[in-house]
Amino acid sequence: MRIQVKLFGKFRSFSPAGPAHNVAWLDMEPGRKLEDIFVLLGIAKDEPKTIVRNAYIARATDSLTEGDVVAIFPPMGVSG
Repeated sequence: MRIQVKLFGKFRSFSPAGPAHNVAWLDMEPGRKLEDIFVLLGIAKDEPKTIVRNAYIARATDSLTEGDVVAIFPPMGVSG
């Protein structure tokens, strides 16, 4: 299945096309989870990150489906 991955902030350096390109298309086998993207790109599992899948906050253990759009951001905090 084909997944679009958008990388932001420090995660741009993990882009297969280089840090100047923050969008990558990955071919994944069915049954894979978001955390499998991190392994494929070389992002440490314990690296703090915010994951968004199809415009919703997601967990690393969520399953992927064909056509998903996944964005990986540095941690986002709320101040107030």
